[in-house]
Amino acid sequence: MMYTRLWHDAHIDVWASVLPPLLPEGPRVWLEIGSWEGRSAAWTLDNLLTREGDELHCVDVWSRPDVEKNWDANVGSRAIKHKRRSVEFLLGDKRRYCGCYIDGSHDAPDVLADAVLAWRRLDVGGVMIFDDLRLQHPSNLVGRVNPGVAVEGFLAAHSTRLTVLHRGAQAIVQKRRE
Repeated sequence: MMYTRLWHDAHIDVWASVLPPLLPEGPRVWLEIGSWEGRSAAWTLDNLLTREGDELHCVDVWSRPDVEKNWDANVGSRAIKHKRRSVEFLLGDKRRYCGCYIDGSHDAPDVLADAVLAWRRLDVGGVMIFDDLRLQHPSNLVGRVNPGVAVEGFLAAHSTRLTVLHRGAQAIVQKRRE
């Protein structure tokens, strides 16, 4: 495996305890918005999407060739790669998902758009994971708004439609029947 960053490793214990009991019995289709080098994708494939017919759809712009090369080496044909902007993908996507991991952008307006559009594709009982609730932007990202602002706004706006399962550096929620 070729990883330059192991950001996902800090969340493995929570994911491993919270997610497996919530997965449906039938084929599982999962969406990952923002995949970088594929660390979270590889973990998801190895631990959650282990049955015949399960699918992982990874959406990223992969603007750096070295990062995309690492994703190809780490995940490759085990997932379905969508190299495009998440909003473009989500506006044209008709699939239903049992889970969605949102980690594509580090700017609140983008995170909110991803959350709203992905929520419409999420099955009742499905889980949505938000990354970067506590991200503090370095000085080279002046002008961006912390993703946590978007996540907290989304959670408040959908408070009667979801159950918060975990809240820390990430938030994990489950979609309830409306």
